[in-house]
Amino acid sequence: MFSGLLPKADLPAEHSGQTFYNEALFQLHEADAGLRRQSAIAKCKAMDRPDPYQERAREMAREAGLDPDGRIERPGQRSMPVWCTFRDAARKEHLAQEAADAANTIAAEKPQAPQFQNSPLKVFGKHDHATVAQMRNCMSVGNVVAGVVCADGHLGYAQPVGGVIARIR
Repeated sequence: MFSGLLPKADLPAEHSGQTFYNEALFQLHEADAGLRRQSAIAKCKAMDRPDPYQERAREMAREAGLDPDGRIERPGQRSMPVWCTFRDAARKEHLAQEAADAANTIAAEKPQAPQFQNSPLKVFGKHDHATVAQMRNCMSVGNVVAGVVCADGHLGYAQPVGGVIARIR
């Protein structure tokens, strides 16, 4: 906060209390407005990162015969560029391409060697079917010799939390 204010006991003689108080409030208000302005500028700079789908969305707008820089008026809201209406389609196209690339990469992988198929899985405690299925799925790739799901294991993002897989290099 603003620290340049004088305590009431230290008021200069040429200032009445009310006048000095008003001037101090004005200075405080100006200082606060300056901080708010700096904060707003910093937020704008942080938001000035490039949109990864903007280029493709702009191409899609041109293909549709629209000016990507044209504005769309939205009642009660700020207007937005036309290309923004194509952003979701560009994102969906990008994700579909990534999924296709991942599928091709997985398909190009050689199948698991026969000696590593059906490796033993030890399960401690009771677990739902999805956790055990996830562990079996993880064990179906690579040179896996054994797997364990510990008593506190549960479904994870890629492998069960509490799951351990032993592999041979």
